[in-house]
Amino acid sequence: MRNRIVNIALCLVLAALCLSSCASGAKESRASTLELVEKASENLICEFEIVSNEPDADAEPFDAIYYTHYYGAENAEEFFENVATYTIAKQTGVSANEIGVFKINTEFDEEAFRASNGLTGDALDRAVDTQRESIVESRIERVKNVYCRARIQIFLNQTENYDREEYAKAQNALVSSHGNYVYYILATDNAAIEKIIVAQIDAKSV
Repeated sequence: MRNRIVNIALCLVLAALCLSSCASGAKESRASTLELVEKASENLICEFEIVSNEPDADAEPFDAIYYTHYYGAENAEEFFENVATYTIAKQTGVSANEIGVFKINTEFDEEAFRASNGLTGDALDRAVDTQRESIVESRIERVKNVYCRARIQIFLNQTENYDREEYAKAQNALVSSHGNYVYYILATDNAAIEKIIVAQIDAKSV
């Protein structure tokens, strides 16, 4: 009877550890936003211009006005508080065909947080993890609901009175996130492109 109780207790501890691990969030992925966008756009008929700040990209990053005028950030500094790297595949001309992927900035002032927190040891480490998860989640929501939506609104404004087909495509734009990545898709088959992006993120998770 005693062994049974010990076994049950051990199972409960292991279950708690498993839940704690699962609650810590998705695994980190090494996929670059550039490779995600290139893979997602390779089967599209139209040609795209790549804009990226990835170090290995053969492309230029945005001009400063893009961060505020096209993505709704307060300024470039605020944009990069939330975004570490990004790649956009955008079709030239007035057309609602575009794929944008942002990798969220997961850094925060951990040293200051530890210094101002009254906890120590494992409890402090858990508090740091919780704080980081909260900050990342907040940044994900801002990129989705401000940056991506602001960009889509540009397409809606551009096409509303000129091209009803492109306007309908912009209305059906997909905005979502997976792990520490946020993406928006304006294309004929958004769901198929999303599957490619998610699969590439998962394939490089560690």
